[in-house]
Amino acid sequence: MYQLIQKDNFTAIEPIICNSNGLNNDFLNESLCNFFSEMDLYMNENEDYEFWTSQQERTFLSMFLSGIVRNDIKSESTILQEYGVWDDENKKSKGRCDAYINNKRNAILIEAKRDFDNLKINDSHWDIDEWLRWDEDVIGPQLFNYYSHQKKYITKPTFKSCQLITLVFKLVSIDPIKHLNEAHEYLGQKKDSKFSRGWFYTFLFHE
Repeated sequence: MYQLIQKDNFTAIEPIICNSNGLNNDFLNESLCNFFSEMDLYMNENEDYEFWTSQQERTFLSMFLSGIVRNDIKSESTILQEYGVWDDENKKSKGRCDAYINNKRNAILIEAKRDFDNLKINDSHWDIDEWLRWDEDVIGPQLFNYYSHQKKYITKPTFKSCQLITLVFKLVSIDPIKHLNEAHEYLGQKKDSKFSRGWFYTFLFHE
């Protein structure tokens, strides 16, 4: 069984990570755990225990990034959120990328989605193949467009790597113990599969 991460207001499962593209698992795992702590802190300080049922993707992404900054004791990361990406040649805006992280000269571009932000995904949680196809068809081109206009800045010899990440925040209506057992069974099997793209999964539930 996967390790449980205990918080004051909820319990989380340790992130399940399938890494096929060189993503820094330690940084991702730590960032997600810090995200849990950031949510828990907000709930306690504001006595707002149901905020996650009505918030947009930007709210959750800001908490994810705040968790990184708050715990970056050695100042090893720099972060931008909602920043403009420009086509320097044609002097045109190519949109706004949700987030950019530079951690120890490893660049990360992030696009975040929320399940009710006009996002239609089949509710079969464990069809990882379908999720990766959706990611490839919908988010992949958007992220790669940002990357194509920034790569000259983040693929210099001084950078070690560049990763493109999709963060999807979704409410799941299912008994948490049943969900945990299914995560262990289905995602555990998928974790050992050879995918061309990496993925990760975690979830929170109230006691």
